[in-house]
Amino acid sequence: MKLPLPLLSLLLLLPLAVQAQTPDYTITCGGQGRDGQYLVQVTATLRQKGVDARTELRRLAVHGVLFRGFTGTAAGCTTQRALTGDPDLEFTKAEFFTPFLSDGGGYEKFVSLLPGSYSTTRLKKKRQEATALLLVDKESLLHLLEREGVIEGFSNFW
Repeated sequence: MKLPLPLLSLLLLLPLAVQAQTPDYTITCGGQGRDGQYLVQVTATLRQKGVDARTELRRLAVHGVLFRGFTGTAAGCTTQRALTGDPDLEFTKAEFFTPFLSDGGGYEKFVSLLPGSYSTTRLKKKRQEATALLLVDKESLLHLLEREGVIEGFSNFW
């Protein structure tokens, strides 16, 4: 089957466009979360203008739990693997994840920023470093991914 050149180009460049939208960030365990939730600390380097840092940190927390996992460096923390188990799933299922991780895309329902944990530091070249502790509802995220057919649930193994 031959694909038209414009469609083929779009399919090849889509993963690069998604990567370009994700800023440089780190995600680590921020402490003991409640049942079914992860408490994570996210630190990101962002542009000072045009970016709502709190919103971006929430998006990055969900992105990190889904595709990166995080290290358990704080006391009482354990390292967690990525929820999807496949870092390439962001690109192979881009029709789901691109809108989901965009503004108003739905990821906001699964994350909350802990009051008093947000801080920013100005850097050179019109950039800032933002840090916060966030709770990510991993159980609800997992159920959504199973319902949408993005990943297979354990019930499919029996």
